[in-house]
Amino acid sequence: MKNLFFYLVLFFSFTVKAQTLTAGNFKVDALSTANHRMDYSYDISGTFFKVDMYVYKNSVAQENLISYNSKIDESNFEQFTFPPGFRYSTYSLNYYESTTPAKFILVIEAWENPEMPKMTQTLTYTPPAPQKPDFSIARIQIYRDKFNTNDYSHLFFDSQDTANYPGTAFNKGTKYKFVVTVYNTGSLTNQNSTLTLIQGLSQSGTYPSGTALKTYDAAVSIANTNIKTVEFYETLISPSQDYVPAYLAFHIDKNNTADELNENNNIKIQQASLYPTSITIPGKSANLTSIKVFNEKGNLLKEYSVKKDEKIENKIVEDFGAGNYFIKSENNITRKLKISK
Repeated sequence: MKNLFFYLVLFFSFTVKAQTLTAGNFKVDALSTANHRMDYSYDISGTFFKVDMYVYKNSVAQENLISYNSKIDESNFEQFTFPPGFRYSTYSLNYYESTTPAKFILVIEAWENPEMPKMTQTLTYTPPAPQKPDFSIARIQIYRDKFNTNDYSHLFFDSQDTANYPGTAFNKGTKYKFVVTVYNTGSLTNQNSTLTLIQGLSQSGTYPSGTALKTYDAAVSIANTNIKTVEFYETLISPSQDYVPAYLAFHIDKNNTADELNENNNIKIQQASLYPTSITIPGKSANLTSIKVFNEKGNLLKEYSVKKDEKIENKIVEDFGAGNYFIKSENNITRKLKISK
């Protein structure tokens, strides 16, 4: 009877002392491919004699093992305790992955003491999607110095309004102002890149297969925003004295220096016709005309694009205060307008 009582006490003693493995919130905190280091952490509580940690990529298989760590008191082989709410952090110097796995799996094997059975728990961590930019060209506007005032305020091509600003004909040897709007709709917005303008002849095909005559690079810095307007001036060239079919290709990140979400939306191509400088190119739709307003000192105040039969005087009165103004049309006819308010 005494022996039976002893064994019952021993049985219930082990039953009371037995514990379960409680761990969670596994996270990979840092990865360094250069140093082959992986830092990770997780929550754990309890008293243990030994804890083994296996980290796998994507699935639990021997060929997917990327890290092994073990915690044990090697001096006295005594138990150690993780108090409630404890977060255990460790690292591995055997990380040789060139790309971040889609999922990390931590398998924890722990022993309360050498005589107790092994406890196992599996935790997973899915890293956030990699941050990448995604450049695209949203709008192209081309201006020219039609009145030889060197202000380049005359818009004659707008990719978002080609009905009124078609601008497909250009004079070679003439300087134009290009205003290009670049979007970055990716998750990484603070990016530097390059916008390249490629002038080419289209007899042998268009960009990138056509014959390129000239390229121009403009720096693009998109910092903490998803939109950037790039402005630059370029002179269009041609090897021929006569009319030639050509193209203007606008290419963001031409050299693929940025790892983008989508590499297929970086190019906008505008077909063009290059004419000698002796030929006058209409800059706008035949339905529109340009009106410029000057003050008495001859300073240009504003340019309007209006329909040919549209009266502009009321609009000018709304926009300006009392005074004398001069209205100049595209055919260089100037008339005086006096505003009294």
